[in-house]
Amino acid sequence: IDAGATGRYVQLDPDRLVDLRAPTGPANTYVSLSSSGVRTTYRVPVLGRVGVPTDDVSHVIVTLTALSGSRPSSGFVAAFEGGATPPTISNLNVNGNADRRANLAVIPIGIEGAIDVLLHNVDDVVIDVVGWISSDPCGPGSAGRFQRIEPRREVDTRIPQSFDALGPRQDATHAY
Repeated sequence: IDAGATGRYVQLDPDRLVDLRAPTGPANTYVSLSSSGVRTTYRVPVLGRVGVPTDDVSHVIVTLTALSGSRPSSGFVAAFEGGATPPTISNLNVNGNADRRANLAVIPIGIEGAIDVLLHNVDDVVIDVVGWISSDPCGPGSAGRFQRIEPRREVDTRIPQSFDALGPRQDATHAY
């Protein structure tokens, strides 16, 4: 997928795409691609499911909900284009100890009309679709236009920054 890809946003009512707590089936389709220790990658078909068309789709907009286990270790979820190399950044982080967190993500559609989801020290993930981006930016007007930029980490508070820790009602400017 081209980092400069454009398209049109189409909103959908939220609908469950997959719940990894449940076995795979016609309404809950996924495949385990790899598993190594605390790291598992799944492929989740998107096109033609839960209101997403079978073609002319470049990205899907989802709510990812990570369900960590009882382990005290933190973990993360990275959702990415099906068949692509996993990114170096995550979409969602959890703290362990049965933590549950959700985050909105825009994920490119890849091979087999699917997205891939990497779980690191996370037991399960639930994915709800809330919209999609067309692969054709043409058409009258500018309503719903989408311009993709490559994901990148802007600030990581685990690494010393050019500003001190912030207190209540304080802000700071980060130079890029």
